[in-house]
Amino acid sequence: MSADNGIYVLQTYGPEYRIIHAQAIDNIYSEYIVESHTWTPDVDAIVNYFGKSKVYKTLDEAWDFALQMEEDVGYCEYGSCLITDFREYDFSDFVERATKNG
Repeated sequence: MSADNGIYVLQTYGPEYRIIHAQAIDNIYSEYIVESHTWTPDVDAIVNYFGKSKVYKTLDEAWDFALQMEEDVGYCEYGSCLITDFREYDFSDFVERATKNG
């Protein structure tokens, strides 16, 4: 049986890094834009998943915490993963847009 879980480090503008242990991380993606080979973010899902995460300012700090989290969790089907698809987006814009949506 698939656990479909992992430790995910989300990089957003700043840079800022937020870390979670989650399942079905693909929910943070909305539409794929073929012309630019990019995904649009599902802001509601991103805020739901990462909104309460501690913010790290360096990748080294974030990665150290992610690896410790993976060890604490035990089995992670997808291990620790860095998500850079939204590195040009400001997380506060996600929060603002999600608040307007909901």
